[in-house]
Amino acid sequence: MKDIRYEGNIFVDFARFVRVLCNLIKNAREAMPNGGIFTLGTDLVGEQVVIRMSDTGIGIPPKFSANSSSLRHARKISRHRPRDGDGEIGRQRASENDLGRERAGERHDRRVRIPVPAAWSIGASTGRLQAMLDLTDYLRAARRILIFTGAGISTGSGIPDFRGPEGVWTRRQPVYYQDFMSSETARMEHWDYKLEAWESFREVQPNDVHRAIVALEAAGKIGMVVTQNIDGLHTLAGTSRERLVELHGTNSLIECQSCQRRSNPETHFDFFRAQRTPPLCECGGFLKPATISFGQSLEPNELERARHAAEEADLVVALGSTLSVYPASAFPLMAAQRGVPYVIINRGATEHDHESCVSLRIEGEVNEIFPAAAESACSRGR
Repeated sequence: MKDIRYEGNIFVDFARFVRVLCNLIKNAREAMPNGGIFTLGTDLVGEQVVIRMSDTGIGIPPKFSANSSSLRHARKISRHRPRDGDGEIGRQRASENDLGRERAGERHDRRVRIPVPAAWSIGASTGRLQAMLDLTDYLRAARRILIFTGAGISTGSGIPDFRGPEGVWTRRQPVYYQDFMSSETARMEHWDYKLEAWESFREVQPNDVHRAIVALEAAGKIGMVVTQNIDGLHTLAGTSRERLVELHGTNSLIECQSCQRRSNPETHFDFFRAQRTPPLCECGGFLKPATISFGQSLEPNELERARHAAEEADLVVALGSTLSVYPASAFPLMAAQRGVPYVIINRGATEHDHESCVSLRIEGEVNEIFPAAAESACSRGR
């Protein structure tokens, strides 16, 4: 296989770099019918990226060279998983001796090794990289992105998906709003479950997905972030209040159901823990975490803000949501049906997977896919 070269820095020319990787993987499948190892390494002396393929020790590995000063983005690409049945991409570190046996005399101190199983399909492997390239291009071109987020983006912070095997709904039945307002027993159950969540997740921090969204806002690309999540991590990460719609409320505040006064949760949870009695507002109203319970109406003002964002968006990206809860899931479709691109990234099926207006569907963990594309889109603009 002949060497392929291009000029430019990986940070600035990431899209070109991914295209080169697509070509390389196509050739890798042909060059290694029995599987092999595809190795990326940095030559510190020559400031080169050298990509080698070894056919599990058989034959002479071909070489790819390119000017670069960093492998950061290449490392992130190596962590993306293909779809079920396409094999498994893993990230490993190769030893100095491994590379030395392949090409004596060259010194490398950093490298990424990507297994290339014999069962890998060319279409699926290159399709995954092409999807990353398309996602980056969409983000780079947009100026009024509607980001729609679900529980799947917070699992990377240690918060289980409600519907997942570790989710709270596998252990507790939700308390309906009407029952909360009419039954002391229901209020006790609700506060008990909220206290459990508060003590388990109060120290949880935003992850790379939340920070990537903040970076896109700083780059002037976010129209609105519309979230179903009640964990408050978008706010904690730095998403501005005017760019955030929390459709289902937030655990970060307590709200009186009579006078709507909001307050810090800490003192109220301390009271409930000590007294085992649901706290009351100074006005005598029932206090409740400021989240939307089953049977409770969504805030009309928040719905209007989400609707307006859908009408103004030039790109909609749904992250970590099954898109199965109405009316929240209507807003991405509302934007997409205007003809703007619609991207869905989620591990597992969604209710919108077969909608004709979906432009790009990427299967996988959001935190392994979205941050790298967002970083590339932002850095290209600088």
